[in-house]
Amino acid sequence: YLHMAYQWQRRSIPGGASRRFPTSSSRAAYTALVLLVICFLTSVASGAAQPTFVQERDSQITFGSTSRTTFSAQTTAGNLFVVYLVWDNTSGASVSDSLGNIYASAIGPTRWSNNRNSVQTFYAINRASGPNTVTVNFSRRIQSFGIVYAHEYSGIRSTGPVDVSAASSGSSGSLSSGSINTANDLVLIFAGGVSASTVTSASPGYSTRSVTQGNLTEDRVVSTRGAYGVTANNAGGA
Repeated sequence: YLHMAYQWQRRSIPGGASRRFPTSSSRAAYTALVLLVICFLTSVASGAAQPTFVQERDSQITFGSTSRTTFSAQTTAGNLFVVYLVWDNTSGASVSDSLGNIYASAIGPTRWSNNRNSVQTFYAINRASGPNTVTVNFSRRIQSFGIVYAHEYSGIRSTGPVDVSAASSGSSGSLSSGSINTANDLVLIFAGGVSASTVTSASPGYSTRSVTQGNLTEDRVVSTRGAYGVTANNAGGA
C-alpha cells in the first residue's frame, strides 16, 4: 500500500517483474498499508460442495489503460470470480471478461499512498463454462503499475453472494483488518493486501493464493459465524 514519495527506484519483485518504489529513506517515512477483506456466502445449504479455490492468474502493466489476464484452465458455470486490483492513480477502474459476465464492486475503491493510489475488489458469478480472459480498463492511463489478480472459486451462492466486507489502511509494519463479524455460519473469507515493500506471509489459518509483485491474496473457509481477523506481514516495516 504505498508509493508516497518523490524519488523512486525500480526493484525486482517475486514473480520476475518489477515495480517502482520510493527510495529507502522515503519508504521508511511514507509506508502505507491497506488490507481488503470480503466474506462470500456459500451454497452448501442447497446441497453444493464446500467452497473451494479453483485457480488464480495475475498480470501487471506499467503503462497504458487496459490489462488482461487469462485463466490457465477452462472456467465453470456458476463459479465465483474475484478480481483484486492495485493501481497507481485515483481514477476509476472497471472489469469485464470474454464470457460476458457482469462484475460488481465488493469493496472499494480504497485510496492509499496519501490518496495517490487505489485498491478495489470486484466479483461476478460465471454465466457459462469455457476459457476466460479478464479485462480491466483504467479510466486514467497507468504510469507505473496496474496489477490484476483474478481468482475462481466453486461452491458460492449465485445470488447476493457478499456477506460482509471491510477495508483497513495504516502505516504500521503489519497489516490487519481488525475484527470482522460474519453474518452467516459458512463463508469464504477473501483478503488482498499491498505494501510499498513486500507482503511476506498470510494470516495463520489462511491459504496464500498469490504473492506476485510483492502483494498478497489469501483466503479461508469458516464454518461458524462470529468475529474473524485477517493479518499479514510486511517486509519493509513502517
